[in-house]
Amino acid sequence: RSAGRFFGMLGEAQRPLIYAGGGVINGNAAAALTEFAESLKLPVVTTLMGIGAFDTTSPLSMRMLGMHGTVFANYAVDDCDFLIAVGARFDDRVAAVPEQFARNARRIAHLDVDRAEVNKVKRVHWSHVGLVTPALQALSAHARNTAFRRDFGPWLTELTELRRRY
Repeated sequence: RSAGRFFGMLGEAQRPLIYAGGGVINGNAAAALTEFAESLKLPVVTTLMGIGAFDTTSPLSMRMLGMHGTVFANYAVDDCDFLIAVGARFDDRVAAVPEQFARNARRIAHLDVDRAEVNKVKRVHWSHVGLVTPALQALSAHARNTAFRRDFGPWLTELTELRRRY
């Protein structure tokens, strides 16, 4: 679907969050993910299989979520209003009770190479089926070409406080 629709949803969001999985690693898309997240100032959580997809020393990193993840990553997923799943499949170690996973997300976007994973566990509002690297590069290019800007400062401040507290 169109990048314009994706950015319409991102423009309405106050608390967006990237949820990156093993598909980012398998698709060699870490650099594209980093460019996308950093250029738009979007925080990132990763799954166990997504570790290494995003630099954990980045101020945008919320590290790993799920039953073996950090408390602050799990809170970030609960608190986000727009979840952007990239190469992630909402498996039971992350979304044990699908109805409760990302329960405050008004919108979900899903980028994945496997069509069977889209809408399998969580219903999404926007999706892209295909290779993750070119999809992220196209979204980054769209943001540059349209001069997309959004200030997520209050959300990033809140996430910094979650990291400090937990």
